[in-house]
Amino acid sequence: MGKGLYAHSFEGIKGNIRTVMPEKCRGITRIKDEVFIVPSDKKNYMYVLDFYSLTIKRKLQLMTPLWGRGLGTDGRKLFVRLADDPYMIKEVDIHTGETLNALVKPEVNISDNGASSFYIDEKRNLLYMADNKKSVYCFDATTGKQLAVVTLSTDGNPLGVTITNEFFIVSVHRGSSPAHIYYAKIPDYENFGAEEFSKLNFTFYNYESVILGCCSIGSYMLFTKDNANIAYLDLEKVIGKDVSNERFLIHHDNKYKTFDLFGKTKSLTSLVPVMTTNNSNGIATSSPHEGAYEAFRVFDGLDNTAWVTAKTQVRSWLSYDFISPTLFNTYALQSREENVGESPRAWDLEAWNGSRWITLDKRRNEVNWNKNEVRTYHFPNTNQYKKIRWRFYENNGAVLGVALRKINLFHLSDSGWLELSKPTNTEYVYKHGISDLNQIKKEDWSLLSAINPKVKLLRYTHDLLSDMSEDNNMLYVAKNASRSIVRSQFTPLSQISIPLGNISINDDVEKISIELTKDYKDNIRLFVSFDNGMKWESFNQGEWKNLDITDENDMKRNGMRVWEFESLRTEDFKAKAIYGFIKIGFMFDTKLNEKGSVDVDSVKASINTYMKGARVSDLSLYILNTTSTINLSFIGNKLSGTLSDYDLGLVQYRVFLNDKPYYPLSGEFTNLHGSPEAIALNIKNTEVKIGEKNTLIVEFKDYWGSVDSWTTHFIGTYAGLMFSDNLGKYYTTDIGEILKYWNAGTLVAGQISYENKITLTNMYGHKVTNIEVKGINADLPNGVRIELSKEQFPFTPEEVLNWNTILDYNQSVEFFARLATERTANSVPNGKFEIRARAQKI
Repeated sequence: MGKGLYAHSFEGIKGNIRTVMPEKCRGITRIKDEVFIVPSDKKNYMYVLDFYSLTIKRKLQLMTPLWGRGLGTDGRKLFVRLADDPYMIKEVDIHTGETLNALVKPEVNISDNGASSFYIDEKRNLLYMADNKKSVYCFDATTGKQLAVVTLSTDGNPLGVTITNEFFIVSVHRGSSPAHIYYAKIPDYENFGAEEFSKLNFTFYNYESVILGCCSIGSYMLFTKDNANIAYLDLEKVIGKDVSNERFLIHHDNKYKTFDLFGKTKSLTSLVPVMTTNNSNGIATSSPHEGAYEAFRVFDGLDNTAWVTAKTQVRSWLSYDFISPTLFNTYALQSREENVGESPRAWDLEAWNGSRWITLDKRRNEVNWNKNEVRTYHFPNTNQYKKIRWRFYENNGAVLGVALRKINLFHLSDSGWLELSKPTNTEYVYKHGISDLNQIKKEDWSLLSAINPKVKLLRYTHDLLSDMSEDNNMLYVAKNASRSIVRSQFTPLSQISIPLGNISINDDVEKISIELTKDYKDNIRLFVSFDNGMKWESFNQGEWKNLDITDENDMKRNGMRVWEFESLRTEDFKAKAIYGFIKIGFMFDTKLNEKGSVDVDSVKASINTYMKGARVSDLSLYILNTTSTINLSFIGNKLSGTLSDYDLGLVQYRVFLNDKPYYPLSGEFTNLHGSPEAIALNIKNTEVKIGEKNTLIVEFKDYWGSVDSWTTHFIGTYAGLMFSDNLGKYYTTDIGEILKYWNAGTLVAGQISYENKITLTNMYGHKVTNIEVKGINADLPNGVRIELSKEQFPFTPEEVLNWNTILDYNQSVEFFARLATERTANSVPNGKFEIRARAQKI
């Protein structure tokens, strides 16, 4: 696998990487471009994996054997616990294995089985370790003093901790049971310390297999397992957009701008004066409330009161009458500390217009509240109203009802836009940038275009390689009516780079050109994807041919040179670019130790007309009148297809199974991704109603919030290679659970049972070949064996049957099985056998 291609090892939400370790391992951590892994048996060495390919590159020999089985890092240095001084954390040289300085001995002794992965916050001088019992500790990294401890509500043993993209992650070992991964959003990362750690609100995810230590790679996690495998998990697909590693800024009217409703309103005075009763400074009323937690409490300005509905009263309302008609377009809700599960999840804000209630704002799936969190919402409104109310429909899981600490109301003339100084470093961008573009509504953009119609969207990414580059990667997409431009900066450190953005290819392409800051044209190979990176191709001798971008020799030999790529025209793309977009990848044939960077200044596709029938708005960021489209199929419990958007090319989706969130689990939309977005999702049979009607819904929307959905109904069945009898009844589920037995009856030694016809059906959502069926005799008495044959007459006994045919979905092969006994067979009341099948996916 080539440099920079680690993401191609991660297929789906989780699984194992391709590399298998030589032995069982436990501790794991990552430092820049290397992953360090410790064997389970406390050896005097550890393995070092190449970060890009996730393959073993060397063994690091230590001067002293390990005592603990764990590893830790502060992002730059490697720390272990050694046999010559147990419990003491020491630094070892990442190149030579030499023991360097002692760091600290925590005042709580963590056993050698604990702390598979520990985390050192160098900036705040804090050490986080899991104890292999129920707790995670925070120590002073100089004195070892215990500063805080969090005890998890788990039946397992916490082993690994890490922090990534402002989330605190804990891996929990549960013996032979599936592991749990606990995660918590860090509300204010800049001020995160021991006290804030003790208040984190953790949620757990069931990994469905055994894992031990953990480390982060941006939005991905790596885990050691109880065998020689290394597992991974895509956090973004579990948690949703909150774990995104992207930030956006706006360049408008020669100024850098961000969008932050909370930052804009936190210094403003609410339009509702402080209330001391339900009838002071206006009128506050509500549906039945709990005790003294009356309606006016959300307006009393105090930090220790709240409005709480009557017990179990989730569907509720809260109303306020202004002293006089008031203009407003923004409100802020604050959760209370006692129980974030009482925070509202779904509600409408309504206003009384003199004759009826009208809806001003709708909110759904407001999940993952933190204690005392303030969330701010903006909506278009130019009318004054005297009476308003919130109608709450759902909370976040609490049985008591709905609760809010404060509600504030504001009127903003320019919504949540804030001006910034010119960004000089990534930390500044990640502190002030926009993490979720969905919060910016069409009317918010209109406020900018009314001043100056030219608006540029700058996209910054902490790509998973960014901490290894001397220059931080910056990628932004700018669009206008005549061309599409994607700009990206790469360093020679990674030989292959794939920008996140797509190039629009519509109508007549006049010219494609590539501009570089260095004369690398002879050292570059280019390749193109027409399906958002699933497959890559090169145009050679008049036709598109597949490329293996994990094979450097294939890339050098068959990748397009710059002049070849620049010569492409409409007819070359027309038959392939069915979505109107292409993704371009670059391979730089450079040396790893070469200094400086190669800037791809621009890749330009100049076209005569941008889109047929499309109306270009005054705002140059987007094009109106098209909606995201989806092309999906559901076969063999596998949902697959593509989601595309003809406009901006940023799309997102979510999946519901039988009216419950299936993916992401939070029920929120996935993060915005370039169009077309490939969808490949296996639906677990444990979530499907077998033999009954099931409903699968995919909701999808584009960057501007246009929402549509795709629905299918299906009768639940198993997925896999399924054995059935002559009546079509399955013998087992697809995970091996027994549904029925084949009873061969009573046999006398020397007899052979009747031939039993068995059907093997491909219930995968794809074709298979090289099918093998094998009988397993391990649990049969001596002298008794299972025999297999493709024909009943004549029955030719075999231990293994093979078919080299191609078996499509729902197609089957038949074979026969019987029991044969010898005259010397042991006399036992019963015995069991297995028949197993396997096949190769096409």
